[in-house]
Amino acid sequence: MMKWLSLSADQKIAAQIEIWRKRRFEIGEEERKEKPPFITIAREYGADGLTIAEYVAQSFNEIYQPTPHWMVYDKRLVEKVVENHHLSTSLVESLTEHKRNEIDEVVKGFFSSLSSGVSVFMKTAKTIRSLASQGNVIIVGRGGNIITRDMENGISVRIIAPFKWRVERIMERENLDRKEAENLVKKIDKERNQFVKAYLLKDISDLNFYDIIINHSTFLPEDVGRIIIETMKIKRLIP
Repeated sequence: MMKWLSLSADQKIAAQIEIWRKRRFEIGEEERKEKPPFITIAREYGADGLTIAEYVAQSFNEIYQPTPHWMVYDKRLVEKVVENHHLSTSLVESLTEHKRNEIDEVVKGFFSSLSSGVSVFMKTAKTIRSLASQGNVIIVGRGGNIITRDMENGISVRIIAPFKWRVERIMERENLDRKEAENLVKKIDKERNQFVKAYLLKDISDLNFYDIIINHSTFLPEDVGRIIIETMKIKRLIP
């Protein structure tokens, strides 16, 4: 565990994917019987989605000491896998041919009515779907809840909070006055909603896309994390 904590984000990604790749070549084209769990987290701007995800991943790693360790993938790390040829190739190699074909077909279905200009995001969607298929990942943002909505081995979480509460947190975190913080919260919320509508033709606020919705303003980040962990236990995705 200590060695894992000392690794950089890049090293953690490479280590996780390499374990998946080696496991794939050990079992060949045979599909794994167990389906390792995953989590997707969508959040309103100002709610601590990333902090909560890191808490959950660290808790899983400390309690279960899994192989590979749980890893959090936000926008930056998902795009790193997409853009890094070695990482993206290794991730593809970690999947059976059947799973690769399945992911291709599902992702194509998301974009069947969209223009060819979404090819870059198609790669992102395939990456998210591939990561979730391997499990032990928490995907924050990027429409992960919609991209994985038909997969039974995960849960989808939305973290919300009242506008005023989020504004006050952004004021403190970004050292902004109230008006600046209000404008920033509105701007980021709008951009995230437009992103999902533009690429996935869905409304990110649609409650049907989530297993649980948590009001962050009434809980500490670690309490939100514990709610997510308990939900995973209730759904029998973890012991």
